[in-house]
Amino acid sequence: PPVELQISTAGGEFMVVCDNSLCVSQQQLLNEISARSVVADIPVVISVDDNVAFADVVEVMDICRQGGLKKIAIPANGFR
Repeated sequence: PPVELQISTAGGEFMVVCDNSLCVSQQQLLNEISARSVVADIPVVISVDDNVAFADVVEVMDICRQGGLKKIAIPANGFR
């Protein structure tokens, strides 16, 4: 199954939930992604709330790439 990321904002800060686990820092997200990258070519599906800045989405995508996951998708209904 794909890695599922949900990006949202609360109190002006963006938050990322990775497979139902809240990542409180970029390093924690990188650790979560890296742990999942042992499975070759596992895809990442990113759901994004409407109020999340595009720069934050790009930052999460960059962290996915750093962690070794390169198949990244945002479904058509990914921006809510």
